[in-house]
Amino acid sequence: MLFALFPFFAPTPFQLTVAHSPPTIPRVNPRSPVITAFVLFAVGIAGFWAYLERSDTAARRVESEDLDLIADWSGPAADNQNPSRETAHNRTRKNGSALSIQRAGAIVARQLDETAVKLRGDLNRNTVVANVQGKSELQSGRTLAALHRFDQVLAKSPTNMAALTGKGEALLALRRYEEAVAVYRKAVEIAPNDSAVRYNFGAVLYRLTRYNDASEQFRRLVEIDPNHARAQYNLATLAQRAGRLSEARRCWQAFTDLEPLVPSGWFHLGEVWMDYDRPMEAAWSFAHYVELEPLDHVGRVNLGLAYANAGNMEDALLSMSAASELSPCDEGIARVIQEIQVVNETIDSLAAGLTRD
Repeated sequence: MLFALFPFFAPTPFQLTVAHSPPTIPRVNPRSPVITAFVLFAVGIAGFWAYLERSDTAARRVESEDLDLIADWSGPAADNQNPSRETAHNRTRKNGSALSIQRAGAIVARQLDETAVKLRGDLNRNTVVANVQGKSELQSGRTLAALHRFDQVLAKSPTNMAALTGKGEALLALRRYEEAVAVYRKAVEIAPNDSAVRYNFGAVLYRLTRYNDASEQFRRLVEIDPNHARAQYNLATLAQRAGRLSEARRCWQAFTDLEPLVPSGWFHLGEVWMDYDRPMEAAWSFAHYVELEPLDHVGRVNLGLAYANAGNMEDALLSMSAASELSPCDEGIARVIQEIQVVNETIDSLAAGLTRD
């Protein structure tokens, strides 16, 4: 047996040349199949032992950290007991794959959520930037560039209100009213209580002389926001034009309450009162107008006519005379003054006759 192994432990040629050297440790031939098998066997044993150690460590980590990830957990750990090493190892072997899948699924889901939030944030930031740039271009007169930018935003987000309203304003500036109607109709469907959107929708319809449709939009707007002065003004104008005197009077009164320093509101309210054959209320409205516009001879003429219809000839003559001073070449004013003077003379003569009697 020793003789059979001698070739593998024989001295090297260098060692044989030294006859009287001290004994040396024989070298192993690394190319020997027996030695190779022995080394591989030892490595396998060491790896298997390391695997058992890792399994035991994983089992303990599962017990302490991952109980909430296992839905069907059962056994001593559920009773707050300390399972044996064998029980933990067996449980790890049984639930290890499911636990790994759950961990991976949780990690992937969290990463997907974070990615989605980031993408939404980036998209929102890009959309906001594009809308701001579009508004800036619109204000600087680059209407076509603004329209193109709003179209880009709407291609990605069709219900973006800022882009819809911006596109509507751009189309209004370009006088492309029919296209603007379609844009604002969609915007109103998305945000029916948005005052600015509904007002612009009514304004576009007014530009297209679709007065009934425009009135409907302004009417809905004042129902939503009774303090919307411009909507009250436009609705009053359309109602007065259509002969809806009751609605016109109500809207003009609301407007003058909201904007008492706007002269035109008082002027139109006076006209409506005259159409109602209420000259004293008309005179009261025209008097407010004259206070705000003292150099407008038309307002003084209407005030004089309202006084005359109410039978107050003295104030009528004063108002008409002031109007004549502001517009001395107006033949109509001179004619009205003559008529008032005739009426005053007639009244004076009748009063004198009654006095003699």
